[in-house]
This record gives sequence, structure tokens and C-alpha cells, in this order.
Amino acid sequence: TGTQQKIIYKPLPTDDPKQRQPDITKAKQLLGWQPTVNRADGLKITYEYFKSLPQEELYKLPKEFAKPLKN
Repeated sequence: TGTQQKIIYKPLPTDDPKQRQPDITKAKQLLGWQPTVNRADGLKITYEYFKSLPQEELYKLPKEFAKPLKN
């Protein structure tokens, strides 16, 4: 991303998902779905989005971001 920011490592929550790369085989087979953005570009887009937010907005993000998704 070209940033000089340092990574801050923090302990993961106990309910944090262990698998970070979902298997999309079923979505491909049943829906014909395919990702349209590769991982590197997706990370850069996500980084740029959060970087564009005013600092005070980052602290206002909904608590839902910290909760696990329900199946």
C-alpha cells in the first residue's frame, strides 16, 4: 500500500473465526459466482477506504464489526 504504518498485534477475541479464507466452491457451482477483485487489489481498496475516513469516524464504527457473523 506504500504506507509506513506499523502493524500492531493484539490478542484475538475468543470467538474470532479461525478460517479467514472461505471455500467458495459451492457459490461457484450453484450461483456461477466468481470474485471480480483479486485479493491484493481488494486489500488495497479496503485500506484506501478506511484511510479516507476521518479519524473520528473510525472510532464510531458500529459494534457489529467486532461481532462474529451468524450463519
